[in-house]
Amino acid sequence: MTEVTIADETKVQNLPPSVEREVSFGKDVLPILRHSCFDCHKGSNPDSGVRLDYHAKLLGESDGVPLLLIGRSEASRLIEVIAGKDPEKQMPPEDYGERLSDEEIGILRAWIDQGAKWDEELLPNPNQLAAQKHWAFQPLQRPQVPKSEFLVKTHGNDKASGILTKNPIDAFVAQLHREKEVFASPNADQRTLIRRLYLVLHGMPPTEKQLAEYLNANVSWDETINKVMDSPHYGERMARHWLDSARWAESEGYAQNNPRPHAWRYRDYVINSFNRDTSYAHFLTQQIAGDEMEPYLDENIVATGFLAAARISADDLHFYRAENDMYTDIVSTLSRSVLGLTLGCARCHDHKFDPITQRDFYRLKAFFTKGFPGNLVLKDSEPPESIAQIATELLDFDLQVRKRVLSTGFEEEPQAIRDLLNSTESERTLEQEREFRPHRTRMNIQIAGCNSFRIMDDEQKRLEELRGQLNEIINDTSQTWGFYSPVTSPHQISTLPMLGNFPLMHDKARFLDQRDYLLARGQIFETVATVTPGWPEAFGPSPKIKVNEKSRTILANWLVSNENPLTARVWANRIWQMHFGQGLVETPGNFGIRGSKPSHPELLDWLAIELINNNWSTKHLHQLIVSSQTWRQRANFRISDKPRVSQTLLTAWPRRRLEAEAIRDSLLVASGELQREIGGVSIPTSQEIDNLRRAMYLFQERDKPPQLQELFDGPTSLSEACLQRQVSTSALQSLYLLNNRFAQDRSLALAAKIKTIAGNDLHQQAEVGFNFVLGRSPDEHELETSIEFLKQFQVNEPEYLANQSDVTYTPTSKKLALWLRADKGVKNSRALDASSNEKVAEWIDQSPANIQKLDPLRQNEDTRQPQLISNRLNGMGGLPVVRFQGGEFGKADHVLEVADAAVLRATNAYTVCMTLRFNGKGNRNEAIFVKGRNGDKDIASFALLRFAADGKFGLDQNINGQWSGRLKTANAIPDNTPLLIIARWKAERLELKIMKQGEVLADLSTILTGEIDSGIGGPLSIGGYTQAFSEKGERMNGDIGELLYFTEGVDDNELLKLTSYLERRWLNNHSTQLTALELYSQALLNLNEFVYIE
Repeated sequence: MTEVTIADETKVQNLPPSVEREVSFGKDVLPILRHSCFDCHKGSNPDSGVRLDYHAKLLGESDGVPLLLIGRSEASRLIEVIAGKDPEKQMPPEDYGERLSDEEIGILRAWIDQGAKWDEELLPNPNQLAAQKHWAFQPLQRPQVPKSEFLVKTHGNDKASGILTKNPIDAFVAQLHREKEVFASPNADQRTLIRRLYLVLHGMPPTEKQLAEYLNANVSWDETINKVMDSPHYGERMARHWLDSARWAESEGYAQNNPRPHAWRYRDYVINSFNRDTSYAHFLTQQIAGDEMEPYLDENIVATGFLAAARISADDLHFYRAENDMYTDIVSTLSRSVLGLTLGCARCHDHKFDPITQRDFYRLKAFFTKGFPGNLVLKDSEPPESIAQIATELLDFDLQVRKRVLSTGFEEEPQAIRDLLNSTESERTLEQEREFRPHRTRMNIQIAGCNSFRIMDDEQKRLEELRGQLNEIINDTSQTWGFYSPVTSPHQISTLPMLGNFPLMHDKARFLDQRDYLLARGQIFETVATVTPGWPEAFGPSPKIKVNEKSRTILANWLVSNENPLTARVWANRIWQMHFGQGLVETPGNFGIRGSKPSHPELLDWLAIELINNNWSTKHLHQLIVSSQTWRQRANFRISDKPRVSQTLLTAWPRRRLEAEAIRDSLLVASGELQREIGGVSIPTSQEIDNLRRAMYLFQERDKPPQLQELFDGPTSLSEACLQRQVSTSALQSLYLLNNRFAQDRSLALAAKIKTIAGNDLHQQAEVGFNFVLGRSPDEHELETSIEFLKQFQVNEPEYLANQSDVTYTPTSKKLALWLRADKGVKNSRALDASSNEKVAEWIDQSPANIQKLDPLRQNEDTRQPQLISNRLNGMGGLPVVRFQGGEFGKADHVLEVADAAVLRATNAYTVCMTLRFNGKGNRNEAIFVKGRNGDKDIASFALLRFAADGKFGLDQNINGQWSGRLKTANAIPDNTPLLIIARWKAERLELKIMKQGEVLADLSTILTGEIDSGIGGPLSIGGYTQAFSEKGERMNGDIGELLYFTEGVDDNELLKLTSYLERRWLNNHSTQLTALELYSQALLNLNEFVYIE
C-alpha cells in the first residue's frame, strides 16, 4: 500500500461517519445549509466568494471547481472544511457560529454518497430564476398599441395640437409624453427632412440636384423613402454600422498585424445583403454557419468573414493561448453584437451580475472549436482545376513536416513525458491534459522558438515545389478570408496558406480528436472539466450535438428562434440607434442586469415582433421609423426655460454629429468629387488623401486606421465589437478640417464648382455655396456676412492669379527631344484627358510642331500606371503633377516608357531640365529619368537618380560603354520639397544643379570626355526603369511636374531662359495660397451645421 493511500485512509477514519439511512434534501440537508452556511454562501455575489445554494456550483459544473464529488464524500472539499481538519479553513469559522455536529456532517456525507439529489422547487436554478425576472429574458409578446394622441406645441404658451398619425411608433412615444407631461415638436421643413433622410440612410447628404428633384416633384414621403433605400448607398451605410459590431478589419492584429488581402469580400457581402434586404435571420445564419449551409454558395463562405474577423497571433509560439484568445474573441463579439450580452465576462469566473456561468461561456465557445479562419478558395468562381490538389498536397505535406519536426523534440524527454506527448487528446484524462499542455507548449517554444531544428533538404525542396506551383495560379484564384470547419462542413473547401511564422492550419484529424474544456480562471493549462456545445442554461436546455454534426447551424437556428428573446430586441434597438443616435436601450451591447432599461419597453417589443413578422426585414423597420412623426420632428425645440427634457422622451429630433466616415463622404459630395462605385479591393491608407471613394473602402488596418477615422472617434484598434461610437470634441478635429490636405482639396474643388455657376458675382457665390454645402439658401444675416467675408479676402488675392498665365517658354533649339508637362497631354486608359487622381496611361510629348515629335510615353499595366494629381494644393506651384509611387513590384511600381527613337539618342551632349518632388523612399534606388541602351540587364546610356543608401542625388552615365557614377551631391536631397534639377553635358563639361525656392542645394561639374555608347537603343523611361541593370528595375516615389530633354548641351542664354521659366512656374508658394472663394468654401465646410444631422 502506498503512502498516499495510507494517508487517505487515515483521513477517512478521522471523519464523522455517514448516517446509515436515506437522507432527504428538503428535510435533512437544506435546514443544515440554511442554518450554518447560507448567511455567507448564498446568492450571486456572496461575501465569501463561494455559493452553496446552486447545485451546478456545488458539482463544479459552472466553473470546473467541484465542492463535492458524488459518491465520494470523504474526498469532497465541502466535508473537509466543515469537519475542520484544517483549523485555519474551518467552516463555519469559530467567530461565526457553532461547528456542525458529527450527526450533521454524517447527514451531509450520506447525502453526497447517495447522489447529492437536489430539489429544484425548494432551491431552483438561480440563473433560470434570474432570467425569469429580468425584462430582456422574457418571451416576446406583441403589446397592444396604445390610443394616445401625438400632441405638438409650436411655442411655449401655445395650446397643444394633435397630429393625425397612424404610425404605432407615435402612439407609444405619445403615451410616455402624456405620462411625463411633455409635448412633441413640430415637423422639420421638407429640405431638412430630405437631408436628414440621406444622412441617416446613406451616410452623406443629397446632391443639390437630388434635393431639387424631391422639392420640385410631387413625390410622397413614402416614395422618397423607398427611392433612398433602393440606392446601393443605403447598403454601404448599413454595412458600416454592422462592420463596427463585427470588429471587421483587414489585418490580423497583435504585433505582426499581417494583412488579410481578401477580407474585403466580406465587406462587400454585407453591403449587398443590406441592399437586397436579406432576412436578418438568414444574414446571421450565413455569417455563423455559412460553410455548413447547403447547397454550396460562394456567398455563404464569404459571409463567415464575421467569425474570421477575430484577431489572430499567427506568430505566437504559445499556440494554445493564441487559439483560445481567437475563440474568446468570437464568443465575445457574437454575444455582444447579436445577443446584447457580455458573455466575455464569464471567461474566468461566473458572470458577476448576469445569470451566465463560466460553463456557459465555454459551452458557447465549443460551437466554434472545430474550425479556423483562413484563406478559402471560392468554388463558384471557377478556380484553376489544379488548385484543389495543390492546396491539399501543400497542407498535408506541411502538417507532415510540422509533426516530424515536433517529434524530434520528444527524443530527449523521459519516457513518461514522451508517452504523454505521443498520446491523443481523446484518450487523455483531465489530469493528463493539464500535464500535457505545458509540455507541448514548451516543445513548441524549445524547437521552433530557439531554431534548434532544420527542415531536411528534401522536405524544403518539396515545400518550395508546391509553393511554386501554387504561386503560378494564385492570382487566377478567387479567395476570401473566411471561417471553415473540415469536420462540420459538408463541403470540401481548399484552404490556402496564411501569413505568419506559425499560422493556423486546418488539420481535420486534430479537430476530430480534440475535446472542449472549461478552463479554471481562464487559464489555458487548467482543463478542469470537459464541455459540449450549448447555449447559456438560463435560456433552457441545449440539444446533444455529435462531433460531426452541423453545430453552428444549430446555434444559428436557436439565435433566431422563438425561444430566444434577445436577438430581435437587440437588432430592433440597433436600428433605432442608427436613427436617433441612442437606442431605446442606451447600452446596445448590454441587455443584462447592469445594462440600461428600455425607455419605451413596449415599443421595443412591438418593433422586435414587427421585425420577425415581416421576415426579419431591416428595411421594413427603417420605413416605419422614418415615416413616424417622432422621426420628422424639428431639432432641439424648447417650449420654455425649464430644464432640458431628456432625449429619451423623444420630444425633438436629437441633433448629433456625423461619424468619421460620413464627414469624409459629405465633403466629397459637397465638392462634387465623390466616386460612387460600389465594392472592390480596399484602397491603401497611403492613398487616403488622394482617393475620392467612400471612406468605408479605405483599408482597415488594426491599430493604424485612416487619420480622419481616428480623429473623429471611429474604431481604431478594431479589437472588439463597437456597438456605439463615442463622440468627442477636440481642437485637432477643427485643425484637420482646416489644414489637412484632404479637407483643403475639397475646399478648392468646391470653390471651382461654385465659380462655374456663380462666376465672380459675390451674392451668387454665397447663395450657391450655401446650397451646395447645407442644402438651403442663406438667411439675410448669413448672406451679408458671406459677402463681407468674400470682399475682405479678395483684397489680398494671391499673386499667381494675375501673372501666372504670363509664364511661358518657347524653345529655340531644334534638338528638343521630349517636353512633358503635367498640365497638358496626360491621358487615361481611354485616351481621354485624365482627371485628378486618375491613373495615367499616356503622357504626350509637347514639343512644338516644327520639331520632330515623339510617341507618347505609355504604360499598359494597371499596377504600373502613375496618377495625375491636378488639385492645386497637391501639386507644385499651383500646377498639376504626375505622381509615381515607388511601391512593391507588381502592385504599385509606377513607370512610363517610350521605345527608342533616333531623336532620343545623345552622343556627346545633352540637357535635362525637370521639376520634381520626392515623397519618401522609393523601391531600391530612385531612378527618375533613364535612357536605356540595349535593354534587359544591360547598362543604360545615362540616368538621374536618388540613392537609397544615403538619399544623395547622382548623375550616372556610360562613356564608351563604361558605366560609372559621374556626379553626386554631398548631402541628401530632402522629401516634400519642390526641386528644379538641371543636368547638362556640353563641350566635355558635365554639370548638375539642384535648386529649391530661393536656394541652390547643389552645383556640381566635372570634365567628361568620350561618347555615350547607345548600343542598339533601349527605351527612355521616367519614374524608374524596367530594362537595365536588373530584372525588375528601380522606382522613385515622388511627383514630376515638367521635363525637357535636349540631345545637345543648350547654350547659356537658352539655359538661363529655361531656368527662369521653370523657377517661376514651379518653385513658388502658390500651392499654399487660397483665394477668397476658396477660403469661403473652407469656412462653409467647417460649419457645425454641415457635420451634424439636423
